[in-house]
Amino acid sequence: MKHPWSQRNHGIAAAGADPPGMAYVDLHFHLLPGVDDGPADMAASLDLARRAVADGTGTIVATPHVRTDLGLTDAVELHARVLQLRGALAAAGIPIDVRCGAELGHEMVARLRQGELDLLAQGPPGRRWILVETPFHGIGDDFHAATSELRDRGYGVLVAHPERSADAILDGAFAPGSTLPPERELAEQLGVNRTSLRQGLARLQQMGLIETRHGSGNVVCDPEGLTHPAVVEALVRKLGPEFLVELLEIRAALGPLIGRLAAQRITPDSEDVAEALRAALTAVREADTAPARQAADLAYFRVLIHASRNRALGLLYRWVEHAFGGREHELTGAYDDAEPVIADLEVITEAVLAGDAAAAATAVEAYLYASALRMVAAYRDGG
Repeated sequence: MKHPWSQRNHGIAAAGADPPGMAYVDLHFHLLPGVDDGPADMAASLDLARRAVADGTGTIVATPHVRTDLGLTDAVELHARVLQLRGALAAAGIPIDVRCGAELGHEMVARLRQGELDLLAQGPPGRRWILVETPFHGIGDDFHAATSELRDRGYGVLVAHPERSADAILDGAFAPGSTLPPERELAEQLGVNRTSLRQGLARLQQMGLIETRHGSGNVVCDPEGLTHPAVVEALVRKLGPEFLVELLEIRAALGPLIGRLAAQRITPDSEDVAEALRAALTAVREADTAPARQAADLAYFRVLIHASRNRALGLLYRWVEHAFGGREHELTGAYDDAEPVIADLEVITEAVLAGDAAAAATAVEAYLYASALRMVAAYRDGG
């Protein structure tokens, strides 16, 4: 969500160039080290800040998640961490202004005192605003109540991830072929400002859920005819475990082909591939938490698919993987028990390295089927 404080924002910069001395202000940036989506450590944060400066950014609002299930919930601690980051940036000679903000979960609004909200707000007195995250389940009454409370307490609302409001289309509130209401009316219906609405509409257009027709406005498309991963992820969210099962069936069906090709195409000259597969298996063995094991499992399959030397297969598998849309944490429970994960991946690795195509195909299919059952169980338990 990058906004230039420059004439480009008003469309009068010549040839797309920024006037001298103008810089971008990034209002949604996960820069704090060691906090949810931010870099792992201070060195990585400094490197990311350097790249932002090189890209023309002069100010960053650090926006870690402030939610009950993720990130931090202490506004005072976040402010202290921003001060620590500012000191590190100054010591490193990186010319960028970092301000304390948050990607606020709507459920936190009622829990935070006025002074805490003000630590996370941006803008001048009387025109302060807060970035609020659209929940994964879309914009509902609970979200409207939270944003209304923020306004009552004197804050404007900037919505993060407004594309998650795609639920209204999937729910049938806007039927395929119908035209969305005018921007002003739609913004009032959703309880968002027009800047956030336009970002959301652009994302919905990218997903293929709407198309802009001259003279007609934004026309709703049929989501069942679309294959964008974000649409598939939204369908998983709306239709629940049954649709998740269908998605995992596709994943499992790719298994025999993955295993067979990897085993057939590994040769005595493929020691680098074999070593990468062994290293990926070791990473799974050494993972000491369910999230780490899940990440290592995903990395293992990327290596295995690379061993198949079939780029189209890699694209298909990544499509399924991306369809979860960042909601993999809801399936992490499938990795609580390390033993079946490690045991099955050891069988796959042994068969592939032995060049046994039939055994590798069977092993991968069996693992993906068994892991799918664990994922569905985890999804139901989490829901």
